[in-house]
Amino acid sequence: MVHGVSDLHDGSFRIRTATGSLYLLEMKPKLLTRFAAAVDPTVDHLDIGTSVLRRDGESLHVHKVIRLAVGVPSIFLVQVRTDDPTIPTLRATSRVVEIALLADHYNERRLTQ
Repeated sequence: MVHGVSDLHDGSFRIRTATGSLYLLEMKPKLLTRFAAAVDPTVDHLDIGTSVLRRDGESLHVHKVIRLAVGVPSIFLVQVRTDDPTIPTLRATSRVVEIALLADHYNERRLTQ
């Protein structure tokens, strides 16, 4: 498990939040995809529910990873609007409970050398 990610990291990450949403963060193309309520929430979030956000399930351009660490809500600056690319959107998650580095070509090559 990874404990934190910043704009300096490479690779792809699966992020699980307390509400049960999963996020796919791809650092090379700088994309973030949210899958709302994809898994069971943590016990302390059973009665909170999950919000439906505009463009859920779509890959959004990430301008900046402001905060991404296990134990706290993550904050991203993403491009939600398609009508005006000069206006980014600040998105925050519920508490991050897990960050997993996904296998990709770069990591597979590094692990086999």
